[in-house]
Amino acid sequence: MPYVATCLFAGLRPGEVERLDWPQVNLADKEIRLEGQQTKTGRPRVVTIHKTLAGWLKAYQGKPFFPSGWRKHFDAIKAIAGLNGWTPDILRHTAIFAWSPV
Repeated sequence: MPYVATCLFAGLRPGEVERLDWPQVNLADKEIRLEGQQTKTGRPRVVTIHKTLAGWLKAYQGKPFFPSGWRKHFDAIKAIAGLNGWTPDILRHTAIFAWSPV
């Protein structure tokens, strides 16, 4: 769940979330800090955690963002839902942003 919520509510790329770990998530300051080696551009950046994402991350705090077998389980969920022809960055490209942080 942290993977999906972070892609949907922070607009991170799949590869960025796959390399994300909890020490980079600061719920108190409402930010995620990505290191240069985690980003597509090679430049570090800070992403704001908005209200909805904060709620999801608090509910799943400490759970891995990209656990072993994640892709297999996610593919099974997509198949059950009838989601064929999945676009790799679809969660990022449909990201839902709030206008102000919590």
